[in-house]
Amino acid sequence: MKRMGFILLGIMLLFAGMAKANPAITMKNDITSKSYEQPKGVVLIDDIHSNDYADGNLDLVYDDLENMGYVPMYASNFSTFEEGLSHAHYLVMTAPYMNISDTDIQAISSWMGNGSKNLLIASRGDFSSISRSSINEILSSVGVEMRTNDDNVYTTDSSARKPWYIETNNFNTDYANLFTGVDTINFFSPSSVVTGSNTIVLVNAEAPAYQSDENPPEPSVIYDNTQDGEGGERIPLAGMEFVNDDRVVLVGTTLWSDFDYGDSSAEDTVFFGNLMEYFTEQTRQHEEIVIDLPDPNPPVIKVDNPRNGGTVKGTVPIRFDIKEPFGLKSVEVWIDDNFMGNASEFDWDTTTYSDGGHTINITAVDNSGNVATKLVNVIVDQNLVPKTRNPVKIMTYNIKESGIFPQWLDVVKEENPDILVLVETGDFDNNNNELMNKYLDELNVYFMDFAKYEGYTQQNIQAPYSGITIFSRFGILDAETISSVTLDSGARKTVALPFLHAQVNVFEQTVHIIGGHLTCCPGEDNEKSREEEQEGIMNFMDGLGNVPIIYLGDMNSNSPMDPGTHDLGTKPIEIVVDPSNPQTAIRHEFKDVYLETNPDKIEPTYIASGLESRIDFIFVNQWFFNRIINSTIGDTPSAREGSDHVPVDVFLDMKNLTKPAEISHTFSTQTPEPSSSEFIESSAVTPSPIELTFMFTAIAINLIINGRKKKYLAKTEK
Repeated sequence: MKRMGFILLGIMLLFAGMAKANPAITMKNDITSKSYEQPKGVVLIDDIHSNDYADGNLDLVYDDLENMGYVPMYASNFSTFEEGLSHAHYLVMTAPYMNISDTDIQAISSWMGNGSKNLLIASRGDFSSISRSSINEILSSVGVEMRTNDDNVYTTDSSARKPWYIETNNFNTDYANLFTGVDTINFFSPSSVVTGSNTIVLVNAEAPAYQSDENPPEPSVIYDNTQDGEGGERIPLAGMEFVNDDRVVLVGTTLWSDFDYGDSSAEDTVFFGNLMEYFTEQTRQHEEIVIDLPDPNPPVIKVDNPRNGGTVKGTVPIRFDIKEPFGLKSVEVWIDDNFMGNASEFDWDTTTYSDGGHTINITAVDNSGNVATKLVNVIVDQNLVPKTRNPVKIMTYNIKESGIFPQWLDVVKEENPDILVLVETGDFDNNNNELMNKYLDELNVYFMDFAKYEGYTQQNIQAPYSGITIFSRFGILDAETISSVTLDSGARKTVALPFLHAQVNVFEQTVHIIGGHLTCCPGEDNEKSREEEQEGIMNFMDGLGNVPIIYLGDMNSNSPMDPGTHDLGTKPIEIVVDPSNPQTAIRHEFKDVYLETNPDKIEPTYIASGLESRIDFIFVNQWFFNRIINSTIGDTPSAREGSDHVPVDVFLDMKNLTKPAEISHTFSTQTPEPSSSEFIESSAVTPSPIELTFMFTAIAINLIINGRKKKYLAKTEK
């Protein structure tokens, strides 16, 4: 989700007379003038009128609204629709297909006439025969002139994903605040909006868009010559009208389903969030927002820094959020017996405190009297020397489209890996690695008592679902992007999603970390592509020689050892772990670390509903076979909140690594992958001349030793 959480602070200081001046604190906020966030209100999500996308596909908008500070409720939670409306400040309706009863339409009309209310309703294109008459009946009943048109809007733009994807930034600049952080809105097969004299058009389609009439009746308004395949001048896709103290927004298609939260190519959900904030701002200009639902839960306090149980020194930032949609009465922050105030962030000068244990106490009281307390225990040690540890924790984590759910960082904090390979980090290199450096800084402050992470992210990655990044507490000697690999036939294959090869100095031993993200999705062509990518990266590893290798990432493939159906195919995993497979490496054998330590407890790593499967793996070669301590999958409190994947981790004993015996599988037609930089984009970490001489000498020896070819497997299209 694009915006997570909000900071709610108290309006009074309890026991203020006990507070004393404290030179050990620098406040970041002027708490004497800061106003507290008031409740934002109840959002009723309509899911009972055969709504488009409502059948199990609105959970992410529910979560997003909750994290923005609203109280979301499904209409199905109430005995009647009217009862749900009686508690609501906002009604969000996604394309009701069925004819809504007169009773429910009257309930909406009465609700809109009672106080300052907000209605957001979506239509959809007429690509199938459905009834949209109820949408217009609702609009008529609340007194607005807008209507949904009985058409479908397509585009002639050849760059569009499909003709029915209308991606536009043709926004009304008079309402620029609604489009903050929005470059493009993606209307999936929308209808147009019929405007009236009071309608404010918020979004128009781009010029290549045109109308089509797929099913009767005919559109009531023709904005261009329909079905001619030529763009119209201005086709409205979203409009807003004011009726007294109420606001109504009509959009041509749903912009807030789970489908939209999973589409990073447009900022539909950012627009949705901005619109909700605008509704809130407008409502507060007319009345105080009061929530009349029961509030059984205490506030939720989330501490971003420092780490509970950590050791700190010097100046320590204290940062926390409090989520309490019903409103807060008070907030207090204490360190031991010192009252520090009620700001959500400040810098704590630990040099004025003695070395040893100290407790940060954050207490919040909500308007219903519910109390929450969060204790963070730290050790102050001004002689702290950050450390590395052994066994070493290795982790891989697909964070989904460059981390669109901010909780992924909470997952990393809970896991505390020593070497972390993140998958889908395509935005991390933007603006001179701005995102990567931001996350590095935050993690290094949070883990003050551990050696600092170094980082490398692949460069010039265009898509947020591509790209691999490594964070390591051990020095990164070199890092390179592998954009193509050599197959057993000698043919060169460009990979869909580049591999990352990093060399890391772990206790004075160079360890090769290879991050992979194989081609996505079911289908014969995709399966073939994954097999070739795996075959090629095995050849690359052969070119490295008998060196310690950890290969990890999102393989988009199933293990043949796992139960259940294998829709993505199992050959890529077989290529890695089956030493008799002719496509595997000549000079390496690999183990699946999770399966090694959990043979009877297979857990999914991809957790999308109905598609759960284990497709993220960590493999280690023969250097680590007797050094695997344990491995887990997504076992921390936030694991299922940060992505549609959960992480995989392993603890390895990496002290005093010893070179194992040479492995040499006999496959008569294998082509070893050269480890030169011919097909590799190298990072800024440059080997010395001596290292280069040694590297190329080793390459030559490896090629001589591995001169025999691996048997070529003929692959035919199925």
